[in-house]
Amino acid sequence: MRLDWHFIGRAAPFTERVQGLQAVDFQIGPDVVLPVKGDLLHLQVSGRGDAAWFKCAGRRFDFASSDEPVMHIDLELA
Repeated sequence: MRLDWHFIGRAAPFTERVQGLQAVDFQIGPDVVLPVKGDLLHLQVSGRGDAAWFKCAGRRFDFASSDEPVMHIDLELA
């Protein structure tokens, strides 16, 4: 399964500046923790001296992809 992060609303300008979040392949298991709607994430942003708070605005599965299923996680500024 592939994981895609999407920055929405006022968080959209941070798309290329948040460090450590990219589309990755993963397997669901007991040691995998994925944010759910309302969870807060404290993420490092390049060009800023401090980290910024983002809120999970939602997540959805896309099983229609021809390659592999995709989980989309939407983040907005908290």
